[in-house]
Amino acid sequence: MDPANAEAYRYLGLSLYADGEYVAALHAFDEALAHEPANSPANADVYFDMGITHRDQGIFAARPSLTAMR
Repeated sequence: MDPANAEAYRYLGLSLYADGEYVAALHAFDEALAHEPANSPANADVYFDMGITHRDQGIFAARPSLTAMR
């Protein structure tokens, strides 16, 4: 693997995510972002992948609905 290839890190992260290795997947996604310019359109996909990884890892707790708080 080319260590400067951001796309390769993204696909590594996706394969780790599919295997349930969430921490390693997030690390690979971080590496993908580090090897891509900050304004790259590809970053949106990486941030989405990070979001679903956090969701499935349980990082985001369910929020009460606004109507229930009234």
